[in-house]
Amino acid sequence: EDVEGCVTSTRFANVAAAYGRLPVGLRSRVAGLVCENAMPVSLDGRNVGVSVAEGMPRAEHPVVWRHPVSGEPGLMVNANQTTRIVGLEDAESRELLEELFSVMYAEDAVYEHSWRQGDVVIWHNLAVQHARGGLEGNGRRTLRRVALGEKGFWEQCPTLRYADFKNQQNTAA
Repeated sequence: EDVEGCVTSTRFANVAAAYGRLPVGLRSRVAGLVCENAMPVSLDGRNVGVSVAEGMPRAEHPVVWRHPVSGEPGLMVNANQTTRIVGLEDAESRELLEELFSVMYAEDAVYEHSWRQGDVVIWHNLAVQHARGGLEGNGRRTLRRVALGEKGFWEQCPTLRYADFKNQQNTAA
């Protein structure tokens, strides 16, 4: 990452550790529930309860899922992509998501990497969530990302056109 004149960070939250930190009652409450995750309308905050334009990528997932290799349970909710808990009234869905986020993103549960010139960080996208931390200064910030998988983004979202994606992002601003 090129961070000349810019102070920036990336925050990481372990989804399995977050599940392990849930109080027993909360674990029981979310067992079997399903959440809707959608392409974020805004990259600057939470998207709980937002309206996602027709045709934008979205999927339903169990709130608690199991890693395909380790079998370890983890939370599939995400502050930037989870819009709701399916089947719950809006207020109850928001309240439950906020409760899950308070555990997942607790200060002592998040690792924040402050970038320096030449840093390399490798993470497993199924095991951790990541997001940009604060961005200070008006210097240059260049990120180089390598993603490994069987399909690329546009193959996974064949009905999405780039123009639709850009329009959705612009209307959120």
